[in-house]
Amino acid sequence: MSTEVSPQIQNQVAQIQQVQQQAQALAMQKSQTEVLIKENQMALEELEKTNEDAVVYKSVGELMIKTDRNALLAETKEKADTLSLRLQSIERQEERLNSRFKQLQEQLRHMMNGGEEEWSSGWSVRIKKKSCSNHEKVMKQPWKVQTLKVRSMRVDDIEFVNRLLDYRKILYLCHRNADPDAVGSAFALAEVFGGDIGLSDGCNRVAQNMVDRIGISVIEMPDPSAYDLTVIVDTSTRAQLNDLPIGKYAVIDHHSTTALLDDAEFYIHEDSTSTVEIVYRILEGIGIPITEKIGTALITGIITDTGHLKHAGFATFDVLSRIIRSSGVEYFDALELMATTPQDISIRIAMLKAAERSEVERIGNCLIATTHVSSYGGAAASMLTNIGADIAFVGTLKEDGSARVSGRAKRDLVMSGVNLGKIMEVVGSRYSGTGGGHGGAAGIDASCTVEQLMSDCVEKVKETVSEINSRKESKGSKGTQETEETNDPDDPGMTTETKRSPENRRSHFVFIILPHPSGICTARSYRSFPPRRP
Repeated sequence: MSTEVSPQIQNQVAQIQQVQQQAQALAMQKSQTEVLIKENQMALEELEKTNEDAVVYKSVGELMIKTDRNALLAETKEKADTLSLRLQSIERQEERLNSRFKQLQEQLRHMMNGGEEEWSSGWSVRIKKKSCSNHEKVMKQPWKVQTLKVRSMRVDDIEFVNRLLDYRKILYLCHRNADPDAVGSAFALAEVFGGDIGLSDGCNRVAQNMVDRIGISVIEMPDPSAYDLTVIVDTSTRAQLNDLPIGKYAVIDHHSTTALLDDAEFYIHEDSTSTVEIVYRILEGIGIPITEKIGTALITGIITDTGHLKHAGFATFDVLSRIIRSSGVEYFDALELMATTPQDISIRIAMLKAAERSEVERIGNCLIATTHVSSYGGAAASMLTNIGADIAFVGTLKEDGSARVSGRAKRDLVMSGVNLGKIMEVVGSRYSGTGGGHGGAAGIDASCTVEQLMSDCVEKVKETVSEINSRKESKGSKGTQETEETNDPDDPGMTTETKRSPENRRSHFVFIILPHPSGICTARSYRSFPPRRP
């Protein structure tokens, strides 16, 4: 007698098999890590036996290179810390997988015995058992199953980690001119879960200084096809990856808009002030200790991506304090790293040229500055907002003849409703280009002239600012009308709003009777104001 296996049971079995495969991969990673730890420990013991002036060599590929004994000792100790962290991460992941395996087994047992409502990751399944009198009747008329497949690529923190375990060779890919938020996030993930850090087109000055100071290993222009999975970090468009051919990929990003989610295997996308905050929450959630190196990278990423905390909110400060507390890294250490970043003279020249060429338009009290440079467009836009512009657009002509515009907006405009990320996404779609970013910092690439692209950005901003001003005027007019109609019952000529203003609040006279030695009483009046109403 043949029996039918319901789709939900098939799915449950598939999930159990997936967990088993993840456990096998983890076991292999654990074995390899333990071997590396033993080899590193042996090397460390031998180095500690040598004198400080001893001649030592280290293996680099097939070469043996002479190196300083103390530097090699420090490097070996750091490697020991990294390997120890990775082993702890693997052991925690093993514990979660074992717990997940037991849970799935119990759910499967319950479903096989005739279940009620069952839920599993990414699926919504409702099972109804047809009433019957005997087992044979059940077999002839199997369960009626109503199954709704609602598989979503958006995952939570734990599922993100579980999905990573499905892949052995992972590339964490950063956008071109990668900033500390991208590099720091990729570094933390690579340190904990293993993998390589790729730069699609270099990194900026602060990120490069962080790479050099911390000793982060990066790969310039990597080949994603050489990896099982590419995790795209802190990136919202393919253009930011210099159109590298990417196969199977996942996304972890914090920009308000992104065009990479549709084809992703899975993703975490949240509108936060930095990607670092998402990464730290993942590591904290699975109980991973934060080393000094990881802490420095994460803190630097938060500081730079929030404009030295100018755009930080409560959640940002909360995460920052937890990173400092858990890693032992002082806030000053990250500031010192940024302060020691060398200022290239070419950047200073670009800033001066940008200011010299800038043009300003005014919409009420809002100043919009536009200019063009051959490089450092983002830095130039930030500079213009720092010296007086409320919004700045800087155009750059790329080598392939296309245009790039970088935009920056002050915090008060962003808080009032201006979102440069959404504005540039709209403008970019007109030219089949790519645009997006944050509310106060965004960029766009399109195949048109720089002047045309900047003009469209300015017009869209004007339209947005005008709408905001209209709403404010409408609200103000409505508020004035309500104020005029709300009179004080004690004084019909005095409105509630007028009475609340400092200069128009109604005064009160208090008379105090004072005795006099002559027996004649005098009265004095004292003027006072009632307390301001909330």
